[in-house]
Amino acid sequence: MGSSSHVKLMEIQRNDLLQLIKLNALEFKIKKLKNQRSIDKLIIKDLRLSLKEAEDLNKKSNLDSNEGQMDLEVLKLKSLCKNQENQIRLKDEIIFELNQKIQR
Repeated sequence: MGSSSHVKLMEIQRNDLLQLIKLNALEFKIKKLKNQRSIDKLIIKDLRLSLKEAEDLNKKSNLDSNEGQMDLEVLKLKSLCKNQENQIRLKDEIIFELNQKIQR
């Protein structure tokens, strides 16, 4: 009888250990995503500064030959900003879902 209860205890401990490993893995993923999100925020800050500079240059530039080129640059920077914002939003959603899994 002692051996049967010992096996059950070992199985419970094994399952607890597996749950702990899964929990640690989820927490690691969350930390990694938060770090990536912080980097994304720095990138978007830099992109917004570049966008502002490009828009200012675009306003100052009255040369017809440069106008089209500057408009294209502004559009590219706006697109990059939007893409970076979407990356941040996506990471926020994933972090939220992972936190929900941890709480279960």
